Order: sequence, then structure tokens, then C-alpha cells
Amino acid sequence: MSIRDGVAGVRARIAAACARVGRSVDEVTLIAVTKVFPASYVEEAIAAGVTDIGENRVQEAREKKPDVTGSARPPHGTSSGTFSRTRRRTPCSFST
Repeated sequence: MSIRDGVAGVRARIAAACARVGRSVDEVTLIAVTKVFPASYVEEAIAAGVTDIGENRVQEAREKKPDVTGSARPPHGTSSGTFSRTRRRTPCSFST
């Protein structure tokens, strides 16, 4: 399964869940967590329409950021999980 197909499948499941509970899909944010995946996968997710990217390791986000260039609109960056005390002082985002 391609990343594009995976994103489409997740969006379909979100839409179905929202329909069941009477919510708008606009109330839900899909965040693609790229933990341990290379920057090329981040690029594919962005090309598939993902606008929010999560990473749980600051150093990994920093390494990937220079290679994430394929988006006309920079994705929003977010962190997943908790940070150690030393990492709290050094945030990184995919956003410019």
C-alpha cells in the first residue's frame, strides 16, 4: 500500500467516524507521525495532502527538516510523546 493510499484510507475512516457521531471532518486533525521513517516518506505524506507532521525525537526532526522540500505550503510540525529535560530546550519544527 502506498502512503497516498494509506492517507486516503485513514481519511475515509475519519469521515465515517464523524458521520456516525454527527461531527464535521473539519473538527478532526490528521497528524502523520514520522517516527523512524525517512524524509522521503514525509515528502510523500505531504504530497498526499497531509499538513500536520509529528515527530517524537527532536534530533530526528532536525535531521529530516532540510530534506523536506516538496511542499508548496510548509507542513505544521508537532511533537508526539514526552521530551527529556535536555530536549525541552531545543524544539524543532518542520514549519518555516
